[in-house]
Amino acid sequence: MGQYPGRPFYNDSQTVLASGSRTAAPTIADFLLESAQGVHVILDVTDVGEAPAAPSIILTISSVDANDVVSTLLAGAAVTTVSTNVYRIFPLATAVANAVARDLLGKKLRFAVAHNNTDPIVYSIGLNIAGT
Repeated sequence: MGQYPGRPFYNDSQTVLASGSRTAAPTIADFLLESAQGVHVILDVTDVGEAPAAPSIILTISSVDANDVVSTLLAGAAVTTVSTNVYRIFPLATAVANAVARDLLGKKLRFAVAHNNTDPIVYSIGLNIAGT
């Protein structure tokens, strides 16, 4: 039971982008949300190659409204190393630059990954959804 009596609380996990080696920005379908209150987006980088390779990616998470107007919710910092990066978006969160956004979620989320060059980098994106 969630914080609102009579309304069930749910959690859901989805794969936004399966793990793979990429050299350019992938095309990612928009994600529809039902009654989501907050999300954790997990960018998991598992291989950046060996020197002199120097890949770098930046994940941007946006909301898309009913008129297809896109607004950025959170833009991460450049990721250049093997790491797991969790980005959080909740209405009551304490904002932290490039990591946590205090914002409302729309019904549709859009993900974009910018690559700084064509050096290969292996990563995946997961989505954990909390809602009522």
